[in-house]
Amino acid sequence: MALIVSATFSAFAAGSEILVSTEEGLKTAIASAKPGDTLVVQDGIYKDWRIAFRTFGTATAPATLKAKTPGGVRFTGNARLEITGQHLVVSGFLFEDALSSKHASIVEFRNAQHCRLTDCAFVRCGDPESTFTRTINMAYGSRDNRVDHCYMTGTLSMGMGVVVRDSDAGRANTGNRFDHNYFKDIVRLSSNGQEPIQLGQDQSAFGNVSIRAIVEYNLFEKASGDGEIVSNKSADNIIRRNTMRDSKAGICLRGGRNVLVEGNYCYRTHGIRIFGHGHTVINNYFEQTEAGICLDAGQYPDGGFIDRETSGSYQAASGVLIAHNTIVDPTGSGISLGRNRDREHNGVPRNELPRGITLVNNLVTGKSGILIDDSGSHNVSWQTNIAWPQDSAKVGLSDKGIIAMDPRLSRDGNIQHVLRPDSPARDAGTVLQEVATDYGGRKRDGSPDIGCREVSEAAMANRPLQPEDVGPSWMN
Repeated sequence: MALIVSATFSAFAAGSEILVSTEEGLKTAIASAKPGDTLVVQDGIYKDWRIAFRTFGTATAPATLKAKTPGGVRFTGNARLEITGQHLVVSGFLFEDALSSKHASIVEFRNAQHCRLTDCAFVRCGDPESTFTRTINMAYGSRDNRVDHCYMTGTLSMGMGVVVRDSDAGRANTGNRFDHNYFKDIVRLSSNGQEPIQLGQDQSAFGNVSIRAIVEYNLFEKASGDGEIVSNKSADNIIRRNTMRDSKAGICLRGGRNVLVEGNYCYRTHGIRIFGHGHTVINNYFEQTEAGICLDAGQYPDGGFIDRETSGSYQAASGVLIAHNTIVDPTGSGISLGRNRDREHNGVPRNELPRGITLVNNLVTGKSGILIDDSGSHNVSWQTNIAWPQDSAKVGLSDKGIIAMDPRLSRDGNIQHVLRPDSPARDAGTVLQEVATDYGGRKRDGSPDIGCREVSEAAMANRPLQPEDVGPSWMN
């Protein structure tokens, strides 16, 4: 083991820097690590390392494990990294062809609090035997952790996720954040699994468990491993300001309650599917999606009455607010309710209809198909929505809250369609307390514009993400 100890001074408390080049040397360094220490792995290729980073730092003096040169340490084979403790930072590693066995994750936060995994890349990693194993997993009481500026490509199983299961009872995995990560070129290997991000597992049992996860500022390109890019199966989460492109998948609120989906950009994807209760879907932009916003029919688990407070087995959407979304040129319906009605799933018909849905200030325009399709719903409120059919398209649903008129859109560069200065959608919306800003974070006034973007001179805080905005700093 190479060992270098030196004083390190920064905004954090002073600590020692320890350079290691063997697995045993790293274990020894971890065993004696103190708050403020930095453990540095010498550049090289290391196979089958099992790292248990179990120690403690503090908010002002975190303990750090990092590569000497970011991207210069490559872990391969049956590599594992466990992060256990408080205020730990792991940075700068490349996991390449790291294959899990016995359905174990490559990186697991295990009873970790206020820890961070950053600036790492995962290339062709995962479980070759099961597409359901997560590459990065939050489990066993892991709270308030962050996974950021990481890169995943060629993932064999799931990407990142938060566990919700019986074995974590009393040790909920809450308050975890996934941001500025880059998911690219994920090819489907099975009919199910390989979701880039999954929040919970079995919505029928755990869909109402609050985990308060945040998924924001991530870029997904050709991330088609599963039909769900972000799969939600828990409660009180936030999915915002992500960009999704060219993926045969979309956002899916597969179950759960009270999830906020805001300010996402979706280009040539599947849009968003909504099940569950109390969600808020606002300020999203969809272009050339397979469908924009779908509230499919649900199913009665036993062929009889469903308890909406506890059950989540394809629980049809209820109590959902859908507002200020813009949907341009969908290949299917722009907004649909009750889709797949009477279709069976595992022998049970999906015959529960969405109910108690409020749709306000949405804008849908397209050249084909039915823009707004209601195959069955109960107690739905439409207010100041615009549907503008072109060519062979039809408005579909007739309601006083759906206005058929040209919103007069123009291209903002090659980014998105926006309202022209002479658009009748300007200042024509209904004021909503729940939507104080537009998708760029700009304040909406007392006469809001219809759609996701408010005409304003203020700067945009949220634009479609590019590769240079996300992923490890060392990958260019």
